[in-house]
Amino acid sequence: MADRIYTVPMTSAFDGLAHELTDEAFAESTTGDYVALCGAEIRPTPCTAPIGRTCPACLQLLLVARGLAPERPVYVTVPEQSRGRARHRRPGRLQALLSHSGRSSR
Repeated sequence: MADRIYTVPMTSAFDGLAHELTDEAFAESTTGDYVALCGAEIRPTPCTAPIGRTCPACLQLLLVARGLAPERPVYVTVPEQSRGRARHRRPGRLQALLSHSGRSSR
């Protein structure tokens, strides 16, 4: 029995999380979909895509396997995107001059 689990992070196209995959998961797949350490079925994104945020369940299982698990589960929080109005920079001098020159004077 191995005293360490070797995994590779792979971002899922389904949920955008980086799940941990074992060598066995790669060997068992015949369709290109893999079963992650946490049990989630994933379809990997292209290797050129940036890696997603870590799956909290996979992280917890890795910590337990290495004997580093804290007393309470690890939760990974992600700041929510603002759904309000997008912030834009102020118009530059050229844009201000062009907008003023198009107005008619009374």
